[in-house]
This record gives sequence, C-alpha cells and structure tokens, in this order.
Amino acid sequence: MKYIITESQLQRLNEITVLNGSMGVGNSYENLISDIFQDKGKEKVKKLIGKYLKEVLGYEFKYDIADYNLKDYVTDLKTRDYYSIYSKTLKSKDTLSNLAYFLVKSLYGFKKLGNLEVYKTKLNEFYFFDPLNEICVGVIDLKKPTTNEYGNITFPRKTLQVSLARVDEGLLGTGVGKEMYLALLDGVDVLFSDSALYETSLNIWVNVLPKYVFVGGITIFDKIVKITPETKIKNHNIIRAYFATKNPELIKTKKNIKESINESRLENIITDYFDTIFNLAEINWTHPLVMNDDDEEYEDTFRTLFYYGSEFDDDVVFRYYDKGYFTNEEMDEKSPLLSVDSEYELKLNGYFGDMWHEPLKKWFEQNFGMYVKTIDYL
Repeated sequence: MKYIITESQLQRLNEITVLNGSMGVGNSYENLISDIFQDKGKEKVKKLIGKYLKEVLGYEFKYDIADYNLKDYVTDLKTRDYYSIYSKTLKSKDTLSNLAYFLVKSLYGFKKLGNLEVYKTKLNEFYFFDPLNEICVGVIDLKKPTTNEYGNITFPRKTLQVSLARVDEGLLGTGVGKEMYLALLDGVDVLFSDSALYETSLNIWVNVLPKYVFVGGITIFDKIVKITPETKIKNHNIIRAYFATKNPELIKTKKNIKESINESRLENIITDYFDTIFNLAEINWTHPLVMNDDDEEYEDTFRTLFYYGSEFDDDVVFRYYDKGYFTNEEMDEKSPLLSVDSEYELKLNGYFGDMWHEPLKKWFEQNFGMYVKTIDYL
C-alpha cells in the first residue's frame, strides 16, 4: 500500500523519525505549579487560582479546598458538569497546563525566544509555552559545562549544557522539541548535549537540529566533527558530546591537538574500542585444509583463520599468515602478518586512521598468544 503526502508532511515525518530514540515525555507543568506554590506562598497562589477559575473558566470558586487538592480540583473540572462552560479553545487542551501559563504570566512574565514564550527559574529550568494556545509545552534544564571538560576547544561565555529535556504528553512528534531547542539557541551562544548522552536523546542532535543550525560532535580526541542529516556515525561512543550553535565562528580550537594526546591515553582508547567491536568469547580459530600434490588433505599451519560461527567461512574476523607462508621475499619479510576483515578495517580507519595498527599488534598477542609484525589487508 502506498500513501501520498505533502512536502510539509514529509518534512514533519523526517523530523520525528527516531534514529536512536527521542526526547523524554511527561507533564512538566505539574512540577512547575508546585514550585510556584513554594516560591510565592500558598495564599497568593490560591487567590490566583480562584481568579483563573472565575475569569478563564467562568466558574465561581466558592469553596476552601485544601492546598494539596487544588491541582486535582482544577484537573477534575473537565470530567464534571462544568465542562460545558469551557470556551472552545479550552476544550482542546489540558486545563492544568493552561493554569500553569496563567500563573507564570501573572507572577513572573515571559521572555520571547523564537516562536515560544519562556520562563526561566532560579535553578536554570527553562519552561516553554505556546503563546497561541496558552499552554506549557515542555521543559529543558540547563547547567554550566565544567571548565576543563573540553580542554582543547574554547567556547564563548554564553555556553550552557542540557541536563534534562522533556516534551509534555501528547505533543511528542509535533515539532515542539525542535522549537524548544531553537528558542534556547536564540538566547545562548552554544548549547551542549549532556556529556553522558543516552540513546533516547540522540535524535534531536543528529537528525533534527542539523537541518536548522550548526551541530558538531566532540570526539574523544577533542576534534570537532560537523553533524549533518547525512552524517552516519556507527559508534556514538566516539563522540563525547554534541553541541549546537547559530554562530560556529565563536568556537575556537587550539592548534596541535594531536600532540596533546599522549601515546598511553591514545592506546588505551583504541584498545577499549577493540574490546567493543571484537567479541573474544565468540571468536573461534582453525588452520584451513588444503590439498598437496598427491591430492591428500592437510592442515596449513602457516595460516590461521579467526571467525564467528560454527564454520570458518561464516564470518572471518582475522587472517594470520606466519613466517614461511609467502614465497615472495618481500611479503615473507613482513611476516607474521595479520589481515583484518574489511568490515572492521573500515571502521578502525574511519575513527583512527592507521593509528590502530600498533595497539592491535599488542592486543592480538595478549589475547591469542601470536606475535604480529605487520598489519595489512589481503
């Protein structure tokens, strides 16, 4: 079955396609209303809620309802007979979310950022509101990045880091998350992802934001990799954090970054990656069988194949050629020679260039007890 959709619908689908997860979902306005009670005092907030019930919902608030029950009372109005007095616009949205909008507007006011209105708390929580529908749409908590976390890259003063991002229930997939991040980028120079980024929040950084602003990834080598919708990163462990900015020229990179990584640290990083892509517990080995001039089968002990599965030709990982296998003098001089399957070689070259060769020689000998002189592709 085929479906015909418009270009704008295709754009929306592209934005909400989950590459490796999505933003968190929840009702941020409930926490916000509780915080307002604590910040402004119960009596002041109760009076405003009474005003909201009367002026916005058209219902006279006559009862002294307990403080802890006020939010439930407002929420429950939708299920009571008073539903009929709602305006048409209120029938389509969450009453408690609209109450949060009313309280913030009355007590604090908003700052206009992008297409949304924003209220920032003392704890660097940014609550976002839709000014057209007058509802709370989500929250992003921010913090200052640690001063030495990205030591080889200099960022401007107005740089903040995401520690929590949540879109309110029912709004995921509507483009609100994108609007929240773009709104923040109107108020800061650089916005960082959490340094411990989990799969559930990758989508906004690698699939959505790159369509609108500059998005970069900081690698474990303190290099900046530009992220575009076409960028394919097979192993996100190579990226320490993502950042977004409307002014990439503000970010300065120190020279001689390679020299700042000592040999020991580099080798540890590469060796850890070997342990990630090669499952030692599942690798088997064999000497391939060959025929001699008398059509007799024997094991070629000069060659060793390392593979996954029950048969050596299922999924070969390494091919080891011992000294004496090659008749060519130049090749024999390189032996013992280890050839890595192209699938893994391409990954390693993509991340480390040829810097993985020496660490692999040590790693291979430590795990298989076989000395390697040369790494080459055969």
